[in-house]
Amino acid sequence: MLARLLCREGHELGRLRVRTLMRRMGVEALYRKPNTSRRNAKHKIWPHLLRGLKIERANQVWALDTTYIPMARGFVYLTAVVDWARRKVLTHRVAITLGAVHAVDALEEAFSRYGLPGIVNADQGSQFTAGTFTEAVLGRGIRLSMDGKGCWRDNVFVERVWRSIKYERSWLVPKSDRRLQAAHTQPASQPFPGTPFTFLIRLRPSIKARKGASMLRHIVMWKLKETAEGADRAENAQKLKATLETCRSIVQGQGHFEVGIGLGLPASTFDVVLVSDFDDSAALDSYQNHPKHVAIKAFVGAVTEGRQCVDYEV
Repeated sequence: MLARLLCREGHELGRLRVRTLMRRMGVEALYRKPNTSRRNAKHKIWPHLLRGLKIERANQVWALDTTYIPMARGFVYLTAVVDWARRKVLTHRVAITLGAVHAVDALEEAFSRYGLPGIVNADQGSQFTAGTFTEAVLGRGIRLSMDGKGCWRDNVFVERVWRSIKYERSWLVPKSDRRLQAAHTQPASQPFPGTPFTFLIRLRPSIKARKGASMLRHIVMWKLKETAEGADRAENAQKLKATLETCRSIVQGQGHFEVGIGLGLPASTFDVVLVSDFDDSAALDSYQNHPKHVAIKAFVGAVTEGRQCVDYEV
């Protein structure tokens, strides 16, 4: 194709001559190289659960995939967790090896930050069929789905993320050998600064799957007693925060979960605040009736003298 374009511009060059010149200049076409979806014949393949499924809320389906990021010499592997409904990259990991541990690390971080999804979908790569990965998913009561063999459309939203990263960034500006050496000296589960994938979190904003889709935000604020349970207000604030943290990611449909302690400024009315998101009121009810949540009520009641709560759609 390039030879024909040059001929139209008056340069009489054949295909072989163009290839020779491209080699001398270090120019090559953009195309896929390492295959990161090689399956292990000994591992179980799980069925694809998304075909015909109406996905319309956050944390309903998460998708995982691994791709490669080319360097000046060699490449590294990038694994990402994407919320299917919001088209949002939740977490990611960079590694110099293709192993299940990196996918599990990314998944565990997503669990802690966003709660538990209903379904986790991945391809048939050996890193996703390994027992370490499947146990991390199934052990929490989450359904595991896998793409059909060679069916990239089954995980199309993650593939679209990879296309944006590669065509718009990494293939155009490969990193130097020093960046690759840095990957060997830093923890494999941590992204190293300055590489193309540090913009992943900002790549796509959270969007609603369709008009009308929403989440429920649950905010609770407590005013603490000056002394209670043998401790002062500051100590009980720390204890209350640690106690509330035990209720993170305990039910499906529970998303963002954050506990904060007030700075004690004169204008402050409350000492501790909890902000959490849920897919719907049913998920909030499950959270409030969960044994872990019920178990902390006695301590919360003993150390607090006031409480305010508000729930609203976002």
